[in-house]
Amino acid sequence: MKKHLFIILTILLPLTAALGQGLTPQLDGSVYRLLPDSTIIPMTNGVASGPAQPLAGSFVWGTGAPVTLEGSDKFFVTSLNFSNASYHLTVSGGPQQASSISISTNGTNSFLASVNWSESTSNPWDLFSFGESNSYYGSAFAPTRLTFNSVGLSYQGSLYSAIIYLDAELAAGPVNPYPNFLTVSATAQSQQTTNAQSNGSTILNPLKSRIDTRQLLVWLAQDEYTAGHYGFTNFPDGAQLTYVPFFPGLEGTLFFDGPATQVLDKNGQLIIDTSDILTFQDGNNPVFSGKLRPDNAAYNPTGKELHFVRVNYDDSAVTNGVGVQFSLQGLMTTTFTDSKPTALLTFNRTATGKADAAGDGSLNGVPFVLTGSIDTRQKIELTY
Repeated sequence: MKKHLFIILTILLPLTAALGQGLTPQLDGSVYRLLPDSTIIPMTNGVASGPAQPLAGSFVWGTGAPVTLEGSDKFFVTSLNFSNASYHLTVSGGPQQASSISISTNGTNSFLASVNWSESTSNPWDLFSFGESNSYYGSAFAPTRLTFNSVGLSYQGSLYSAIIYLDAELAAGPVNPYPNFLTVSATAQSQQTTNAQSNGSTILNPLKSRIDTRQLLVWLAQDEYTAGHYGFTNFPDGAQLTYVPFFPGLEGTLFFDGPATQVLDKNGQLIIDTSDILTFQDGNNPVFSGKLRPDNAAYNPTGKELHFVRVNYDDSAVTNGVGVQFSLQGLMTTTFTDSKPTALLTFNRTATGKADAAGDGSLNGVPFVLTGSIDTRQKIELTY
């Protein structure tokens, strides 16, 4: 898979056409989500000790060196989160082999990763595929779907403790190594019932409740679990909500094709892409201000962007989901603070966005209105 560059269109939206410049931090890899038919079979000393269990989750890979076969490539796992009620596997902190995932035209695809098994007292464990009946769809450089029929879970060469059937689809393009953290804080006022009386009826005052980032994470975990995309009904402590904005002109590539949202763990590892339910949208007509350095690529040292933003939550496609649909929107002011560029034309940027917001929606068919705020924050290294 060839390396791709992620074009940051912040202050450069009005400047790029005139100056021919672009800021290019590189993305880390592609996100693959396990499909509902993925399973894990418990093993004891290499013998099945229970029925196959559903397995949910995702993994991310980065680019490795091409293999010798034409149309082939190899990758390394940078993040992994497989889970169900009995198993929770995450990528270990140690180095991953450069050939963790090998995709080749002759069908000898392989999967290899070093993982921590949270239910085990000894770590790390090895995940590795065996057999040659694996398959992929699409280009070997960027498969849209991967199938590994037998992936063993083993500790230091011991007999398998589990066998995984791994069926995964490309859920999103390259992962942003500089996540943009999203915070929502709002008050919902819900429609209440009508009390009928002999002298007339009374509609009760709206019921107030809180919809914030913590509540969104609770709903997202429940909805993604019900949809078969995640193995638990809650995210681990310290989970963080992030987003990757949409960049016009990159449609149809391996880049994010929409306003993607992701949940990361406290260490920044991807837990799940939640774009099927929650989206963050940026307006198409931002307004910028601030003093630029002579090269017109970095602020000197601060600048501002006024832009319209919207957070949408819609789980209507999830059968027996939580039943939440709402939109919260407002005018955001994002403040950029740039460091002085180095001789290699690299600088650090801190971006902090704040917006007063309002919106409406419903919970299980009960309408509500919203007032509150949307905040964002990001630290990123840029080169131009």
